[in-house]
Amino acid sequence: MSTHTASKLSTSTGVCTIGLVGCASQKLQRPAPARELYVSQLIKTASAYAVLACDRWYVLSAKHA
Repeated sequence: MSTHTASKLSTSTGVCTIGLVGCASQKLQRPAPARELYVSQLIKTASAYAVLACDRWYVLSAKHA
């Protein structure tokens, strides 16, 4: 799993929004952190949205669930 922590965490309520981005079949040919491993346009778009909309985001892998 990969995580990205943004600065939007609500300290007044202690609530954190979590984004889950589904993995993709298009991957790098070398080991890399999950947020860098998947290279499809769909995951790039979904993770860019998660960065903007969520406090933290993770890559969700069906293979490693």
